[in-house]
Amino acid sequence: MSGYEIVQKLEAFTVSFAFRTVGATAVCPTGKVAVGGGGGSNLEPRLHLVGSGPGTDNGNSSWFVSLGRPDGSAFAVGESVSVSARAVCVNVAS
Repeated sequence: MSGYEIVQKLEAFTVSFAFRTVGATAVCPTGKVAVGGGGGSNLEPRLHLVGSGPGTDNGNSSWFVSLGRPDGSAFAVGESVSVSARAVCVNVAS
């Protein structure tokens, strides 16, 4: 493996309807593969990790992060939330 690179995507929004999870996806540059990742939020420690893992976005390798409240309650309408996802991207020999 070569070409180690960390890609970050920040999703900042104001909640417009009540929902239980928030998320973000970091997408690797074309030709690179996500081999790890993670994320966080401006609301930590009031949120916990619901899901995190590899995926694809328009054909490119990616890493998603999904966060929610520990008690499963919905986010309040009008609440400001920022979620970041990070992907560890590398070149992989074919």
